[in-house]
Amino acid sequence: MTYDFTIINYVRLKELIQQAGLSDREFCKQLWGDDTHTTIQYFIDKPNIRVNSLVRIAEILHCSMDKIFQKSDTNGTVPARQGRKESGQTEQHRNN
Repeated sequence: MTYDFTIINYVRLKELIQQAGLSDREFCKQLWGDDTHTTIQYFIDKPNIRVNSLVRIAEILHCSMDKIFQKSDTNGTVPARQGRKESGQTEQHRNN
């Protein structure tokens, strides 16, 4: 499995906001300030965000930054392998 770190997934963000017990409006006020009129629609219009905004989102939602991004399998229907692949040659070198 890999993460798509290029854009924020709007649906995933909405889920995390709900899990944090916030309304969309409360989240936006915490992110952009009390006087903001910006909504989470912003992440559909401009899904590529700055790192400092990403850090702030993770702080507000009390989650790690990787939880904000959607996991995806780059190999199609076959799950990606986790961990290090050992070859027979590598194993032979370890036994010597």
